[in-house]
Amino acid sequence: MTGSSWLDREWGTSSLGADQEGWDWFALQLEGNRELMFCRIRRRDGSIDPMSRGVLVDADGKPTVLSSRDVTLRPLRTWRGSGNAPWPVKWRPSVPAQDIDWVIDAAFDDQLVDLAFRYWEGSVRVREADGPRLVGRGYLESTGYGGARVR
Repeated sequence: MTGSSWLDREWGTSSLGADQEGWDWFALQLEGNRELMFCRIRRRDGSIDPMSRGVLVDADGKPTVLSSRDVTLRPLRTWRGSGNAPWPVKWRPSVPAQDIDWVIDAAFDDQLVDLAFRYWEGSVRVREADGPRLVGRGYLESTGYGGARVR
């Protein structure tokens, strides 16, 4: 049997600042042997923390750092799990300088983790924004929706 897998390792705390509500973290493996990782930190006032960052790695391994000003993430659809919080499970990311305009959709909606704190963590598919063609697969982790704030 052959296949791919994902190993998620975290170091440090999961604490947010007093003015931060949660995060949306994407790690994507794309066609053409490219990869994209981006973490958007949401503030309590609805704004995006300028410390939000990411990297796009091209097929040759060359990284391009992405700042909060470079990436737009728009939720398109939510799913309500236990606690009735609206978890975004379909997204429209845009990185105009890199000609990125996709739709990211949960492989299936119910990937909620309900442990010490509640968060959504799971498999996603990446498609062209204007068509059904699959251009990648990846992983999404979201926290801080419906009052489920990481402490």
